[in-house]
Amino acid sequence: MFGRRAEPPLPTQPWAGAGTTAEAVTVELPVLFGRKPVGCVRFAEGETFRADDIRDAVAGRARILETVGGDPVAFLFRADAPSPDSSIAPLAAGQDPDAWLLAHTTGYDGAAALSTVLSPTEFAALGAWLGAQSAA
Repeated sequence: MFGRRAEPPLPTQPWAGAGTTAEAVTVELPVLFGRKPVGCVRFAEGETFRADDIRDAVAGRARILETVGGDPVAFLFRADAPSPDSSIAPLAAGQDPDAWLLAHTTGYDGAAALSTVLSPTEFAALGAWLGAQSAA
C-alpha cells in the first residue's frame, strides 16, 4: 500500500517476559471497504495491539498505545507519557519512567487497573521478538 512500510513477518513462537506472555496473531480490522488482516500482538490477558504500533513504540515514535478492539479497552504506555489528569497516570506513580505499563479499564467508570510492568529491557526484548528497530 502506498505510504506504508513493509511489515516484517510475524513471529511464530510466543514471547514471554515480565510475568506475561504474548503471541503474534492476525486480526481482521475494519477498513473503508470491508476488513483487512492486520498483524497484532495478543497478551495472555487478552489485550491486543497492532504489531506496527508496538514497533513504533520501540523505535520511540509512540508512547501510548490502545487496543485494537475488545471490551474492556487496554493501554500499553510508557510510564512518563500520561498527562497528570488522565485515568492511567496514577498507575505510573513510582514506576521507572522508561518502563512500559500494560493496563486495562475496569468498567464504564473509566478506572484503569495495572496488568503488567515491562522494564525497558523487557520492552526492548518484546520489540526484538517483533523484529523492531529500537530507538538509539
